[in-house]
Amino acid sequence: MTNVTASSPYLINENPMNVLPSLAVAFGINQAIILQQFQYWLSKSSNYRDDRKWVYNSFEDWNKQFPWLNIRTIKRIVKELADQGVIITGNYNKLSFDRTNWYSIDYDKLTQIVESTHSDKMSPREGQNVTLSKGQNVTNNNHRLSKITTKPSSHKSKIYDEDSPYLILANFLNKKIHENNPKAKQPNLQTWADDIRKLVEIDKRDKHDVSLVIAWCQKDDFWSTNILSASKLRKQFDQLYIKMRKEATKPNFSEQPLTGEAKRAAEEAKAIAEGLAQKKENSAKERRS
Repeated sequence: MTNVTASSPYLINENPMNVLPSLAVAFGINQAIILQQFQYWLSKSSNYRDDRKWVYNSFEDWNKQFPWLNIRTIKRIVKELADQGVIITGNYNKLSFDRTNWYSIDYDKLTQIVESTHSDKMSPREGQNVTLSKGQNVTNNNHRLSKITTKPSSHKSKIYDEDSPYLILANFLNKKIHENNPKAKQPNLQTWADDIRKLVEIDKRDKHDVSLVIAWCQKDDFWSTNILSASKLRKQFDQLYIKMRKEATKPNFSEQPLTGEAKRAAEEAKAIAEGLAQKKENSAKERRS
């Protein structure tokens, strides 16, 4: 009789911590995992200040909790969540020169953002199981695994992680809009990322050009008040691109120097575009040989 292994050390035999799809769609899967882990730490915290619990830790220690993310990515995710008002920062250190940040969660803000993007189809209790740390025991009212079925879901949303060029460009557009209007409504960045994917993959527009158009339109007095979503960016993209080129002082506007976030987004988009072009060229060579 063949001995079949009943399990693997890489599979779960205990109650995992759940990350709700509604949270992942609103913020991104890694953002949702970090928020859920923050909630776990807060539930165990004894640091109570100004009517809320707080946690503090070094990014190096956090990296041990999220080994698939590098420290730079964790810092960026925490900053993004803080900019959205979901994570609150404070300083309750006893020594005045100690600049260690303390963190808490604004549950009202988190609920507002999630509900604003999930007011239609998705139930907030439809859980996706993710284990966040080895041997971690988390009290959760929804320990039961979702029933596995071979029947495909009639509605599946794409999930873009923080390294996706589409989510990077969506975050870039959102940041520029909020620089013009700090009170602008927080969007569903996953939906925006999907709109930008359609702009690139369906409309065949270059990612590098998309980043340049975003930077340009949010500096234009007229377009900065009209391009307030990724879907509107997609709809008006050709008109924006033509106008941007006409106003350029150099023959090739795409070579004008960029700075800060625009430069990072442009370099990321250009590198990805060049990588895809090289892959296409290599495939063509293989077919000819």
